[in-house]
Amino acid sequence: LETVVLRVKLLDLGDPRHILSLALQPPNLSDLERTILNLKEVGALTLTLGGVGNKYDGDLTFLGRVLASLPLDVKLGKLLALGHVFGYLEECLVIAAGLSTKSFFQKPYKLGDQTFYK
Repeated sequence: LETVVLRVKLLDLGDPRHILSLALQPPNLSDLERTILNLKEVGALTLTLGGVGNKYDGDLTFLGRVLASLPLDVKLGKLLALGHVFGYLEECLVIAAGLSTKSFFQKPYKLGDQTFYK
């Protein structure tokens, strides 16, 4: 949902709550508001919209534009962006790759070793 909100803001379609309420299966309003607050916490959205304080909307920051263009989770994208800024991109790529995969310790019990041979 975070990437969808960033794409709506990048395309300048207006209030994400209004645009996404027009979808065939609209997200829950509380989930959408929580997502917008999470994007503000990450730094992808500003606290204000057009200079006026708005709790559930904000202007897109430069980091938000970068995160909207990456096909990653917002937090992993921020990790890569900050890794590039501070000169640790290779190390951050390894960390992001490890965090983006499913844990191999979680395998179905009844399938046994068949899970790994597919």
